[in-house]
Formats: sequence, C-alpha cells, structure tokens
Amino acid sequence: MSRYIVDHMYGLDLSSNQLSGEIPVEIGDLEGFKSLNLSSNRLTGSIPYSISKLKDLESLDLSNNELSGNIPPCNPTRAPEESANEEEDDEVIDMEWFYWTCGAVYISTCLAVFVFLCIDTRWSQEWFYRVDLFIHHLQRFKRSAFRN
Repeated sequence: MSRYIVDHMYGLDLSSNQLSGEIPVEIGDLEGFKSLNLSSNRLTGSIPYSISKLKDLESLDLSNNELSGNIPPCNPTRAPEESANEEEDDEVIDMEWFYWTCGAVYISTCLAVFVFLCIDTRWSQEWFYRVDLFIHHLQRFKRSAFRN
C-alpha cells in the first residue's frame, strides 16, 4: 500500500524537520518525483549518486545542510541547449498557428458580414443608411472646419 502512495507522489518537502545523518541511497527509487526539498536540516555526508535516477526532477533544494560534493546530473539525456531550442521551436509553431487562426477568423467575419448584408434586406438597408449618415456627418464637419 505504501509503494502505491509513493508511486503517485510527484514531490517531497521535508525541509526544516531537523533531519540528521546522510541522505539515504534509496532516494533514487523515487523516480517519478519532480520536486525534492530537504533544505534546512542537519544532513551530512555526500550527495548520493542515486539522485541521478530522478529523471523527471525539476526542483532540488538541499540548501542549509552540511553536505559535501557535487550534485549528480539528474537529467543526462537532455542537454540544456536542447530544451531551450525546443522551447523556441514551440513558440514559433504557436505563433504560426496564432497568425493562421487570426487570418481565418478575419476572413470568416468579413464573409459573414458580406453575406449578412446581401441576404437580409432590412438589416442591409439599416447598415447602408447608417454608413450614409456617418459620411454625411463627416462632410458637414469638414465644411464647418474649413469655414473657421
């Protein structure tokens, strides 16, 4: 039952719990974890290499302990440059879809207005009346501005 719970966890925060001793090697068995926080304890020794088995790890906080050595690489299959390039590629694809979608919405709206004005004579007459009235007001404004 306890392994079932661990398999469905994605993070562990044991910060500020006054834990002491070394980080157990079994920490690498928590492969699905995305976040691990063991900060502000009294942990000593080196950081176990088994942490490198945490392939999905996005956040690791071991600060404020008395640990020694380097943190093993937790995601050796993916270089930082690759993930940055993938993010840039995703943005370009997203922007391309954005422009295509905007263009399609604009064209669809123009066609809908055109069809709407051609089919329904009552609404088209009202529309053209309003446009004619607007042009008339603009012409009056233009004449009065030149007189002053």
